[in-house]
Amino acid sequence: MDLQPETILHERYKIIKLLGQGGMGSVYLAWDQTLDTQVAVKSNFNPAPKSVDQFLREARLLAALRHPNLPRVTDYFVIDKEQFLVMDFIPGDDLNQGLKEQGSQPLEMVLAWSAQLADALSYMHNQTPPVVHRDIKPANIKLTPDGKAILVDFGIAKVDTAQAQTATGAEGYTPGYAPPEQYGRGRTGPYSDQFSLAATMYALLTAIKPADSIQRVMGKANLHVPHELNPEIPENVSDALLKALSLQTEDRFTSVTEFQAALDNSDFRLDDRIRDEITSTPTRQPSNADKAPVAPIDRTVVASPSPKKNKRTALVMGILAAIAIVCLLPVVLLLFVFPKSPVYLLAEGQDTATPTGTMIVAMPEETQAEVMVVEVIQPSPTFTLAPSVTLTDQPTPTLTPEFIGQSGVIAFASDRGEDGIVQIWTMRVIRTPQGDVRVDSFTQLTFSEDDKDQPVWSPDGSRIAFVAPGGTGNGLDIWVMDADGSNPVNLTQHAGDEFDPAWSPDGKLIAFTHHLRDAGSAQIYALTVIKPDGTGRVRLSEDFVEWDPAFSPDGKWLLYIISASSHDFFYFRADWNDFAEPKTFDLRSLFGEFGEVSDPAWAPVGDQFAYVEINGDRQDIVHVTYVQMEQNGLHQPTEYVLTETGHESDPAWSPDARWLAFTSTRDNQTEIYLMPTTGRPQVNLTARLGVDRSPDWMPAAAGE
Repeated sequence: MDLQPETILHERYKIIKLLGQGGMGSVYLAWDQTLDTQVAVKSNFNPAPKSVDQFLREARLLAALRHPNLPRVTDYFVIDKEQFLVMDFIPGDDLNQGLKEQGSQPLEMVLAWSAQLADALSYMHNQTPPVVHRDIKPANIKLTPDGKAILVDFGIAKVDTAQAQTATGAEGYTPGYAPPEQYGRGRTGPYSDQFSLAATMYALLTAIKPADSIQRVMGKANLHVPHELNPEIPENVSDALLKALSLQTEDRFTSVTEFQAALDNSDFRLDDRIRDEITSTPTRQPSNADKAPVAPIDRTVVASPSPKKNKRTALVMGILAAIAIVCLLPVVLLLFVFPKSPVYLLAEGQDTATPTGTMIVAMPEETQAEVMVVEVIQPSPTFTLAPSVTLTDQPTPTLTPEFIGQSGVIAFASDRGEDGIVQIWTMRVIRTPQGDVRVDSFTQLTFSEDDKDQPVWSPDGSRIAFVAPGGTGNGLDIWVMDADGSNPVNLTQHAGDEFDPAWSPDGKLIAFTHHLRDAGSAQIYALTVIKPDGTGRVRLSEDFVEWDPAFSPDGKWLLYIISASSHDFFYFRADWNDFAEPKTFDLRSLFGEFGEVSDPAWAPVGDQFAYVEINGDRQDIVHVTYVQMEQNGLHQPTEYVLTETGHESDPAWSPDARWLAFTSTRDNQTEIYLMPTTGRPQVNLTARLGVDRSPDWMPAAAGE
């Protein structure tokens, strides 16, 4: 029910105003007429049994706790099947609001908040049984006018009983702040709150949310050293945050009290090796890396446009120019009439791209050009009108939108649903008769608990493989479902994490990465294949550390990444099931000339593929063409750098091999972008606050 001001609840609480509302309920400011004080009244109008149980659990947990940095619950009741919780009203904004308005927060204030929160968490963790919050983040910390930090929202907190050792992981969490054990069915505990508190401090001190823990586990993201992001952070604080943000629970502090002590100890330091391990992708060092055969190849490299001098200014101008399109529609239509070459409409003051660097974005022949109106020229061009002619009446043609990339449908992972869980979605991308590229529909395919990621279409478009927790305590597994989201089946169910699924072109096999630790706690990454029905599992890797597989369109080659000498570079197998030692693909990547590599993606047609080139903190998408594949590598490969923001990943080819969808965090949001294989222009397809990532294009046959 919607409660209006002056409504009396439970013959005691007079509603003053609505404070906030979500998909499951509302929070109201009310007056307790018995105790003459302001209170917060939280309602739950979701009748689902799980929601009812969670709401009641929150009430009982808070009712048993008494700490100055925790809200008190003073009443609980049910009216017409709607639950109500009465608690202390906490005035002030949450810390996330301060981040948005002010950016990074002063060190002294953050350390003071941390000390208060650590004391509250220590109190919770020392209860019998312990109470674990499991959703610590800036938005769940209220700051009172007198500077007190109050930890709120215990909706997914749990009592850490012995029975819970096989219980599910948290049913809600926020990427960047949640530890890896909280994804799926991992065992959460006080160490999970320690991770989230450290992630919250990291964000408050740097104004940058830490890399998502599950992306770090999969080798898709690195954790940056806080001191390097903000030199005002003392080294002991920086190192303490890194230790608390370790992926393995046993590598963190033994308690939040010990974590807080390290924050207060100016002499605390991490060993350089440990710091490097925490801030890099999980170790993928083969025991016999020196055996890896190498053979150099030639690559043609051509010049590239110089980077924009002021990307922030260009971005702002681009947004303003996009708004101006409506006012300049006649100019836009005139441009659409003459699509003989790529048209890049620049915002006022934006530099034109000139080939002054060492790489260049390749431009296709005129017959291959794509015309996409994304910004507006200033000033407008002058057009000379032709002599008028008399036209006879003709039937008005029916203009229908064009499906981009042939099929027009992209599967991806997103938290855009009401539950905030990262689910598998599809979007349909079209080009309107006016030439605009846009998404005309979004469809949610999965609805179950736990985050999902890396959707990959089967070659015939009838099924989608994806990554999700397996529910057996073994971490992430490979799942397959029908294209409409029905009939999900867990294929793997083995100890460790399985991810990076890749279908063979005939649809008979799925290759993937299997990540686990051996008895000596060494990281093991192994290429593995399995049939889509879950049978015929075979490990391809022996002693080499190999991951991220990609099949060639004809199925004769398996391209993947191998680690050796502390570098990640490409290798391939001829006849993918051959256990012979692999042959080198890119010798110069081994020596770091082009940096590290990741995310290989073979084009469905033509001799070309894309990958992500990593240079330090930069990740850009590279397009490679070649004459043919040979036993000793690629013949006459040519490389083109397509992006320049340094925040890209997950390139995915369209069925016609003319477009690439990819993930980008260039605007501090995880979004999906689209670009032609020329690299320009690049269009944000999702454009929202939240997570949208891991695109994969539906095959053309399925879209016909």
